[in-house]
Formats: sequence, C-alpha cells, structure tokens
Amino acid sequence: TIVETITIPSLTSGVSQETIFNWSGSGKAGNHEFLFEIDASNAVKEYSEDNNQLTISEEVPLLFYNLEVEPIIWPANSDINIITRLINNQNSIVPLVLNLAITQDSTGTAIFQRTHNEELPAFGSKALNDHFNTGVTPAGEYTLAQDAVGDNINLHKEMDVHIEVTKTISATMQLLPIKISSGVDAQVEMDMVLTNTGNVALEDEAAVIEVVNKENQESVKAEQLLFTVLLGQEITMKKAMVLNLVEGQYEVRLKYLDNV
Repeated sequence: TIVETITIPSLTSGVSQETIFNWSGSGKAGNHEFLFEIDASNAVKEYSEDNNQLTISEEVPLLFYNLEVEPIIWPANSDINIITRLINNQNSIVPLVLNLAITQDSTGTAIFQRTHNEELPAFGSKALNDHFNTGVTPAGEYTLAQDAVGDNINLHKEMDVHIEVTKTISATMQLLPIKISSGVDAQVEMDMVLTNTGNVALEDEAAVIEVVNKENQESVKAEQLLFTVLLGQEITMKKAMVLNLVEGQYEVRLKYLDNV
C-alpha cells in the first residue's frame, strides 16, 4: 500500500532536503514494514542504483500507555495527582489490571499501593487519577511504578520521584498571666507544644518568640528559642519572658522559618 508520494525538486550538487511522511498507527496494532524508495523508474542517472531503497520496521502497540504526575516537586503534606492515560488500539474490549506503587529506594518499602480493574472499549481511551498525600513521609528518593496487565498485554512504567526536605512545625501556646500592668517589668510564662509536621528530624533548630503591638504590627521584643523535635514527634516547652510594655493590645508569636 502506497502511503504517500512526495515530489522533490531538482537538487544541486551537495544540497540535501528533509522530507516528512505522515502515517497514523491508530487501529493498526502489530508489526509494520515501511519501504522508502526514490527514483523507482531509474529516471535519474546516477553512479549506483542500488541505494535507492530504505526499509524500516515499526511495532505499533495494542495499547498506548503513559504515566504522569502533578506536581513534579513533592514537599511534605502535599497532594499528588498520578495520571494514567490509556488508548486501546484494537477493535475489541480490553480488560486491564493496573498495579500502582510508590516505593522508597533505600528500604524497598511501599508507601502507597493501589489496584485498578478497568475495561477499555474498542479504540477507546481513558484517563485515571490516583491521589496521594505525602504527609510526613521521610524526604528522599522514591520510585513510582505501575504494571498494566491484560490479554497479550504486559506493560511496565516507572519514574524516579523525589520528596524534598520540608521543615515545618505546628505550635500551641498558653500565656500566664494573660494581662500585665503597663510600664513595669512583668514576667510572662509560656507553655508551648511543638509538633514536627515536616518530613525530617529537627535538631537544634532556632525559632523566635516575638511580641507584636496589634495596633501597628510593630515588634517590641524578640527572643530566640532553640528546640529539637524528631520526625513525627511533639515536645512540650516552657519559657519565661520579662516584658515592660506601654498600655495596649499585644500578640505573642512563635516564628520558625516561614511559619508563624
């Protein structure tokens, strides 16, 4: 079957031309052989007529299959969308079993697994979405892999993914007393609970306790707080701060990196 014929204009010595042939493999699963031939009637006089043909074999799959992720960068506590795209390239229904897993490279431990049983109609297509939240899964290298298994189909896709180091905490704080006199030194006791909500251990980290005037948002006093919280753990801390403030409303904030 002749797919396409292209006419090439006269070429001067040393000149070349790129030519593109278009052919769709949709609905044509199987092995195909393409024969490219120039000057089939030997109308052009040349030194050798033995190099006017080129044969290429191409295997067109029964199933077109792709695996994608959004977003590409995976911080802690992030929702990840895993997209499977399927196109049935044959004139019959295709039953499929899809086994998806995310595995930690260093330990081989699966942190996410899911199985889908699907049917693709003849020449039909489908996009599947799986959702995974990184939570406080340890930072590091992982492999996202999926097998697609069906009649005469056994396909495997995988990609390297990286859960990036994310340092975050959540905190609660109680003050005693909650009211102090203005213009005199007053000691305020702070009871804090710090929870590591990131994906790495926090060791000898520095936070700042800041007293802020609520009216103008100006910082009137700040002191450093050093803490260590292991992965997935929480700690209780106490701190005393001596304040001498003018009359007004104030807020005490615990600041760590970009978290308040």
